[in-house]
Amino acid sequence: MIKVAVLVVAMLGAPALIGCARCPYETQCEGNVLHMCTLGIDQLVGNPELGERTCEAPNPVCVNLDDRHAQCTMTGQSDCTDALVPACGEGTVVRCTSGYQVAEDCAGNGNGCFVVDSAPRCALDPPTVCAAQQYVTHCAQGALISCVEGYETSRNCAYDVAGETCQESSSDAGQTAYCT
Repeated sequence: MIKVAVLVVAMLGAPALIGCARCPYETQCEGNVLHMCTLGIDQLVGNPELGERTCEAPNPVCVNLDDRHAQCTMTGQSDCTDALVPACGEGTVVRCTSGYQVAEDCAGNGNGCFVVDSAPRCALDPPTVCAAQQYVTHCAQGALISCVEGYETSRNCAYDVAGETCQESSSDAGQTAYCT
């Protein structure tokens, strides 16, 4: 009976812990540093900021969108609408996200920018069609090679997080790879 009471008390107290008041946002700017905070074990052990990233080219300016969300943008000026047609430009795909121009750095991850089926996308050169459910993610020269939006793409593990490397793993379920 005591074990049941302890379990009920723990379950009722969990929402209070998860709603950690020290981290009332998902992303937030401090200068041009984007702080990221999501619900997880780090909040429960007193580390509410799961990560931070300095906004750098091609999106060097951090902008708070509201009291819970922020993003790195190209200019920091709200200068586009959803009517902006995404386009390739100097190794990037430029899109309008929440009213701001945001560039996805294809080249920094080892991809090229290609217009395929009237849509710009980052993909390995030459663009190779793939099916995500059947694709075997793997490592190649320190990069994670996977199937994203139907095309084979590269992700330089150390591009966003210094020191990360690509790791391959095999199990009964098959082979996979991930950045760690």
